[in-house]
Amino acid sequence: MSSKVFCYLIIFSSFLLCFATACNNAKQPPKTDIAKTPEELDIKASDVILAALKFAAENEGKIDDTIQLVYTNQLRLVYENNQFGTIWSSKEQWKPLADSLLHFIEYAKLYGLFPEDYHFPTLDSLNKKFKDTLAFNTRRDAVQWAKADLMLSDGFLHIIKDLKLGRLPQDSISQRKDSVLSDSFYLAQLEAVQRNGLLTEVLHSLEPIHGGYTALKEGIKHFLDSADNRVYTVVPPRPKKDSLPFTVALQQRLYEGGFIDSVQVDSAKLAGGVKKFQQTKGITVDGKAGNETIRLLNESDKDRFVRIAITLDRYKMLPEKMPTRYVWVNLPGYTMQLVERSEEHTSELQSQNRIS
Repeated sequence: MSSKVFCYLIIFSSFLLCFATACNNAKQPPKTDIAKTPEELDIKASDVILAALKFAAENEGKIDDTIQLVYTNQLRLVYENNQFGTIWSSKEQWKPLADSLLHFIEYAKLYGLFPEDYHFPTLDSLNKKFKDTLAFNTRRDAVQWAKADLMLSDGFLHIIKDLKLGRLPQDSISQRKDSVLSDSFYLAQLEAVQRNGLLTEVLHSLEPIHGGYTALKEGIKHFLDSADNRVYTVVPPRPKKDSLPFTVALQQRLYEGGFIDSVQVDSAKLAGGVKKFQQTKGITVDGKAGNETIRLLNESDKDRFVRIAITLDRYKMLPEKMPTRYVWVNLPGYTMQLVERSEEHTSELQSQNRIS
């Protein structure tokens, strides 16, 4: 290769590098920007929102090292319609709708959702700082208010999708034809909330109207009120040889659950602890830690809630309007129903048979 050709390649490579850099030149929002007045706070927050959205568009939704937005395209439209001003706050105060949305996210499990999916840990931390009368710099920090506003909007859009379509990926057995929501649909929901101020009512209108969904959702509060959120020792499968690690884990788990009074007991007391546990679960009481007993020992209320959430999402995969006649098969319950509805859907006839 001649020296002239080599020089051309160097120049061309440098050009490509400069071009790539120019195409990805959005600056990360500043770490902090303290306003002197509440009015100035809103102006500064608007500038930060614009900068953050530009940066997020080029960095997979990230606006800093810890916050990643999911709905960057829709957020751009939302804030363009609002001249990039804050939506959920004004002059150093949350708007009433923001308080309602924060409350909804905090108790999202009542809807079979997970608060952490909607930035709740970070929002909760910021909310406490905003309300702290001694944290003056945080309450006047336009960067923090802008990030909180973006996270609330992103969380709101995410909730819309999860309530309407669920979190499960659409597959070949899904009966829904709308697997993606349009940008206009998201914008319409936000406009409806801003127009009437009825956040819960708008979000509730997105949920399925199936009876099974409603019944399951109504039982969530009772489940959560009595849920055991402690983290227990995992009991491994019973080995054929060298059962000492298994026995140690079993003793620790039974002790944590209050079924034995010490982490080291003899075989008789260990069997007695297993029996107590089996009684609470309504399974065969034989004092032996078999596969079913071990499975239940390792099953947590967190696992049970995940199953509830998945079941609720499966209802969201059904068509919004069911046929006038269909067969409903409940595999876990070993039942099959023939459901017939009138054309006006004012009455419903059901015949049920148990699957043998």
